[in-house]
Amino acid sequence: MFATRASLFAARVAKAAAKAPPPPAFELPPSKIVENLLIQHGPQTVSGCWTFAEPAGIKSKIRLKALLMWLVGRNRIRQFCHVDKETKRKEFLFGPWKKASKLEFESSEAAPPQESTAA
Repeated sequence: MFATRASLFAARVAKAAAKAPPPPAFELPPSKIVENLLIQHGPQTVSGCWTFAEPAGIKSKIRLKALLMWLVGRNRIRQFCHVDKETKRKEFLFGPWKKASKLEFESSEAAPPQESTAA
């Protein structure tokens, strides 16, 4: 009876292993995902970052906040405060360290690097 149960369990495990999808060939690290999102969409609040980061694969909002603080500490992104003068409401935004427009980002992805020809 034990041998039968063990063989049935082994067959079930083999079926489950066959159905598992293969691991992806290459994944960007979460820090690079967040940096690219801020470059593409401009300065964002934490909740704004979360709306873009959740579909990109960041697992939780707490992890996103820790990642944002780590990136600020490493000077890879910047945090600044925007104050609305009428309502006196403060809003903390995260943005790329260097000012890069959407057009620069898209052109750098689409166009291959150009070689200079020296005569």
